[in-house]
Amino acid sequence: MKLAAAILSILATGAGAATVTEVAYADGNDGSSLFGYLATPDGATEDDPRPAIIILGDWGGVDESEKERAEMFTNDGNYVTMAAAVYNSEDGPNPESFEDRIALATKYRGDPELSKSRVDAALAVLRENPLVDSSRVAIVGYW
Repeated sequence: MKLAAAILSILATGAGAATVTEVAYADGNDGSSLFGYLATPDGATEDDPRPAIIILGDWGGVDESEKERAEMFTNDGNYVTMAAAVYNSEDGPNPESFEDRIALATKYRGDPELSKSRVDAALAVLRENPLVDSSRVAIVGYW
């Protein structure tokens, strides 16, 4: 009985181990060099593209927390998952103070085209990935 419960638990939780890599990409609007984490399910192939999830990081930037969440989505649901930069880039430091984070969030919330371009840049990374079914992409986050 315990063995059957363990097998059902493994089957219900998805694919298993994810491969997580850092990914660099660019914002098409302002040219900023962006980065994120891409988690790919073990055993994913081009013959069986997977649905994808974009995780939009909070105003503290993409960090270990978003990386872990990407890995969790991939392991639990067999998705290709990308933790994507919105507020931070490789061109500048992450804001440390609360006031700096408010200013940065206000900048993006006040400029819909800039905000959209950050999401579009992440979406382009996934659409170009042959392991992704680009017709099945969800976006979640703290934005």
